[in-house]
Amino acid sequence: ADNKVLLEENSRVVTLNGSLTEAVCLFGFEAQIVGTDVTSTFPESMNKLPKVGHNRSISAEGILSLQPTVVIGFTGEVSAELSAQLQQAGIG
Repeated sequence: ADNKVLLEENSRVVTLNGSLTEAVCLFGFEAQIVGTDVTSTFPESMNKLPKVGHNRSISAEGILSLQPTVVIGFTGEVSAELSAQLQQAGIG
């Protein structure tokens, strides 16, 4: 599987891990994050965003309701079912 994603100014990003959220912000894409998991509490602005659940128990519906173009999570933390649902929805 090709796990490469391109983040752009118009990307709508959902992050599924606090460390990944911090990294996306560090790389300058804080404004593109539209939702996070509950472990994403830094930077402070992430606390104002919709939460899609805990990184190990997230439903596709919560993510899809935010209309993301990119979902970023660790392979070992995202269930195969969730990954398949996101791929079927055309989300990288």
